[in-house]
Amino acid sequence: MTSVSRLTHVEGTLHDGLWIKKVASVYTASQVVRWLQHIKYVHSFTEDDIAAGRFPVTLENLVIITRLQLVTFPYENTEMHYSSDHKMDITPEGLYRRLILDNRGSYCFGLNGLFFQMLRGLGYRAYSGSARVNVVKDPELPPNFTALIHMIIFVQPIENSNETYLVDVGCGGSGPARPILLLTGGENVVMGISPTEKHRLNMCPHPESSLGMSSIASPI
Repeated sequence: MTSVSRLTHVEGTLHDGLWIKKVASVYTASQVVRWLQHIKYVHSFTEDDIAAGRFPVTLENLVIITRLQLVTFPYENTEMHYSSDHKMDITPEGLYRRLILDNRGSYCFGLNGLFFQMLRGLGYRAYSGSARVNVVKDPELPPNFTALIHMIIFVQPIENSNETYLVDVGCGGSGPARPILLLTGGENVVMGISPTEKHRLNMCPHPESSLGMSSIASPI
């Protein structure tokens, strides 16, 4: 006799309750320490501390370093306009050189790309994802999504828990200023960069999708 179980989605977690594995960063412990110093993290850590996993991997620290990353690195793409090849180098080596050594900024793939690998270097369970951008500014109007042109980060910062937060430090002045739990509803709100801006998550089908969320799907 064979039994088939159906996994259910729990609010605040990835689909089917998936866990993010701890993966080593492409950056060395020395580079992670240099980044912590660059964003002016309040406590000091040595290379041995980072290599031994002594950085406190907590939600509270994730909130702090997210804010520090946002206020340290500008959202910009000047390299695309003022370099001979008109390209943005978003390789790990290129990002470290541009943001840390040259004290410059980048766009979403660069800012989130660096932060993603630094989170892994600190010991966070982090997973990168692609995203669309809603170009409609009025929240009362139907969304109008771009193609997959943006990068976001999913982080599970709590030990022995698959509670998952979305982090985005690559939206310039119009993104969330702190991690937001993967939870729909009006109570799960985080502040944006300005005091008049708030962000929440809303789970819904893509407006151009041919799939429905019930057994009787209405035409779009």
